[in-house]
Order: sequence, then C-alpha cells, then structure tokens
Amino acid sequence: MGACLGHSILLRRQSVLLCNMAHMDEAALRQLCRDQKLYATPHLNDSLFAGNQGFLSLGGLEAYTGLRALHLEGNALETLEGLPPLPGLLCL
Repeated sequence: MGACLGHSILLRRQSVLLCNMAHMDEAALRQLCRDQKLYATPHLNDSLFAGNQGFLSLGGLEAYTGLRALHLEGNALETLEGLPPLPGLLCL
C-alpha cells in the first residue's frame, strides 16, 4: 500500500511540473524583456536570456530580428521548430 501512495505522489508532482511548463509566445517574451530590463521594441534586442523558463516549444520570435544571441538552456525543448530565420544569430 505504501508503494501505491508513493507512486501517486510522484504522479501528482510530475503533473504539477508539466502544468508549470509554458509555450514561448509574444506575451512570455515581452515579460522576459521587462524582467531583464531589455528593450520593449523586439528588434532592438541583440541578446535574449530565455533559459530555465520551462518552455516546451518556441514561438513569437519573428520580431526579434536583431538577436545575435539566444539563450535557451534549461528548457524542455525537443526541437527548434518555431525558430524563425534570424540572420544575425551567432550564438544559440
């Protein structure tokens, strides 16, 4: 009976973790820029630190054409699908 209880708690923890993970979108990027005191105008930013945010997928980056560095470490990304062409991107 104790093993079942432990398994149930583990499943609830995993469920909570998955609920806290997000899809990167324009609103999330705007909030990141505010939090990091970056430019409100997306194309003026040359670096974006989006690491450890729990992102499952990429999106909303089309306006960030001036990016030279995009930091995504510590997320749950399985693919770079959703990453638009960013001509100045040197560091991913």
